[in-house]
Amino acid sequence: MTLDKPLNGSDLQLRAVYKQASDEFILEETWKFDKNNKLSGSYNFASEEASFAYTYTKDDWSATGRYNFQKDTTVLEVSKKEGKATFGATYALKDQAATLSWAAKPFKAVLKGNVGRGGVKATQVVLVATHEFDL
Repeated sequence: MTLDKPLNGSDLQLRAVYKQASDEFILEETWKFDKNNKLSGSYNFASEEASFAYTYTKDDWSATGRYNFQKDTTVLEVSKKEGKATFGATYALKDQAATLSWAAKPFKAVLKGNVGRGGVKATQVVLVATHEFDL
């Protein structure tokens, strides 16, 4: 269930999600202050997990900072759209996990690893091909 409503000059979206398989109820909200600034948050009632993210967008660039309260983790993300493709990079401050990604529907490639003083460790490559269809 989704509710979209203008509030105090901002666009507010509230979403309630129920996942029957895991018996989870999740409440998500997104505040779009203007075309460049967005604040979003979510709360999972089953796991009591809360998180929020702030995203700044400028032209084809996007920068996001995310924080998860239960895991006490901060993740920084930068992405750039180039035609139909999107290039991205993420970095988790606590465990120094990093990813580089490229996506152009229906394909996505992700390179994962841990970075630190000793260089890059535990690299992993994931390739995904998706197909969308109507139910």
